[in-house]
Amino acid sequence: MDLLETINTNLRQRKSRVRLEPSSGRGTIRLRYSQDGVLKRLSPGIPFSEEGLIRAEALAILVSDQIQSGTFDPSEWVKSQPKPRVTFRDAIEGLCREHSERRPGATNWTEDYGYPLRRLPAEASYGPSALRSLVMGFPVGSRQRLRAGIACGALARSQGDQKLAEELRHLGKGYVGHRDAKPRTIPTEREILDAWELIPEPWKWGYGVMAIYATRPSEIFRAKQRNQLLYIESGKTGARLCLPTKRGWIEKLGQKILPDVDLRNP
Repeated sequence: MDLLETINTNLRQRKSRVRLEPSSGRGTIRLRYSQDGVLKRLSPGIPFSEEGLIRAEALAILVSDQIQSGTFDPSEWVKSQPKPRVTFRDAIEGLCREHSERRPGATNWTEDYGYPLRRLPAEASYGPSALRSLVMGFPVGSRQRLRAGIACGALARSQGDQKLAEELRHLGKGYVGHRDAKPRTIPTEREILDAWELIPEPWKWGYGVMAIYATRPSEIFRAKQRNQLLYIESGKTGARLCLPTKRGWIEKLGQKILPDVDLRNP
């Protein structure tokens, strides 16, 4: 049982009307309480840490006692609190938690958000200037600039700045994938099969699955065959069933053999 759950259990045993919860995207603790039959939330600006949870527990007990005595005034209490300092590290960790909660099992965090946002100064205070500089540091119309605009826009949105989020996304626009695409020679089906036959174990089954079901490389480790269908347990677009593009190739797959890969360290 983690500290947050332990504290909430203690509050429940005290018959307190207050519970603690993380404030999504801000790296702070929020108090959830019931007053006059209405569920409300109070954000005192306490960092989400072991020390912060202990402080928040004491505050929760005080708030509960004040609610029961009819003396609790949240507006006066919040006004007396200084605005907490949020670093880029805090903001990025909050966005990561929000992303995991919104899309359980998704594997695109590192590529779509982690890589672009790692250029930000981790210990500096969160602010719009660094976000604008990061996006504008890439060439106009480049794929890197598009990704940076999307990632920085998501970070601004998680901090409650929707106007800045839209500005950053607009700054990142302009990339057109097919504009820079070079003409390619597509191999025939016979050439694909001949090349596949040369692939050694333990990669042969995985490459066959990618060719037949058009899966991503990371998804072959979360794939299960069901007759002629392939079930992907999790991935960038979530769990799904895949239809074969070439049914006649399924019988060539053979037994499922995959390399021993640690998916926690891609």
